[in-house]
Amino acid sequence: MERDFSRTHVLQNLHARRPGSLSLRSKTRRGEERVGVRAFTLVELPVVSKRKRSAFTLVELLVVIAIIGILVALLLPAIQAAREAARRTQCQNNLKQIGLALLNYESSKKAFPPGVELDTKGGYFNGWTREIMAYSEDESLRSLYNPLELPITDMDPEVVKFRETFVPLYHCPSDLPHELVTPDTPDFVKNNPLIKFRTGSYRGNGGRTDGFTTWDLWEDVPLAGQVRPSGLTRGWRGPLTGVLAQIAIEKGDQPPAKALWPCELKDITDGTSKTMLVGEYTNGDFSPRRSFWAFTYAQYAMSQTVDQQRVFMNSYCGGNGTQCPNPVGGCLFTGDGAINTPNASTSGRVCKRSWFSFHPGGMNVVMCDGSSDFVSFDIHLWLFASMGSIAAGDSETDKATAVAGGSRG
Repeated sequence: MERDFSRTHVLQNLHARRPGSLSLRSKTRRGEERVGVRAFTLVELPVVSKRKRSAFTLVELLVVIAIIGILVALLLPAIQAAREAARRTQCQNNLKQIGLALLNYESSKKAFPPGVELDTKGGYFNGWTREIMAYSEDESLRSLYNPLELPITDMDPEVVKFRETFVPLYHCPSDLPHELVTPDTPDFVKNNPLIKFRTGSYRGNGGRTDGFTTWDLWEDVPLAGQVRPSGLTRGWRGPLTGVLAQIAIEKGDQPPAKALWPCELKDITDGTSKTMLVGEYTNGDFSPRRSFWAFTYAQYAMSQTVDQQRVFMNSYCGGNGTQCPNPVGGCLFTGDGAINTPNASTSGRVCKRSWFSFHPGGMNVVMCDGSSDFVSFDIHLWLFASMGSIAAGDSETDKATAVAGGSRG
């Protein structure tokens, strides 16, 4: 028995020293246990090796992380593009709803609503955004403010609630987050931090300009039959313009000779499918000059088309941060480099009434027939300018000549 024990012990030690071997135990005919040792086969070795591995090596972990990083880098642009496509579609749907509400208003009232209402003493009251709420299922908010009683800047609690409320229909998902801001003008608003308005993303089309005329404030508006050196006539007005407020008429205000009146569909002789009704405006550096859906002073709810490059402005301050140079922000610094002429103006009126969106390459618009479109920022500027007027009488020959001789296509 000693001899057998020693032999078994030796074989066990030998097995312990040979990690690449396999022990075999069997019994003899006498019932004795016999221990043997043999090496692993090529088939068995990988199996045993796998059993022994309990974790990744550092190199393997780094390789996996690198592969995941590459996949994320490849997929991220596609994901972002898909999200932007969804935001752009939602924005387009907003404009379709706005266009439908405006057309329903026109069908009911036989004219489009005023773009903005003003009186002859500097008061500002109603506007197109409030008027269409009755046709866009938001009558409860509309009823908070009665323009026949108070101006939109009044501190009455219901008026304050009206102008500070966020309206999803008036906000593009691709725009900057909505916020409460004190507008940059006029002075009595700018200097009163208690007067705040909720930002929006859309502006009505006031008309086509030469840089001088403003269809919301009636600045340099020609009288009936007059033609400015630039060719501008009253037919260059848009479907949504400034009109004399009803409260002003009731108080005895006499409309000046240059005053404008609400537009009817039959007035749009340039074609309803070719005339813009509402489009987008925002900027990335000066919130007091963003769009405000409830503020009916001049350009904050209205814009104009013009044959100048700065009609599409992404930076109101001209890249100078939030401290804009006075009095017209960065407008003059981003102009066409020309001086004022009888045919065109480089004043700040253009930039204050420009158009822009954060959609890549262009902006959404809705036309006077209710159709929506995407306008590229590379559109020929004359063609874009012609989308602003209701009765300019632009001929196809004029358009072809402008496109052929233009610098942008």
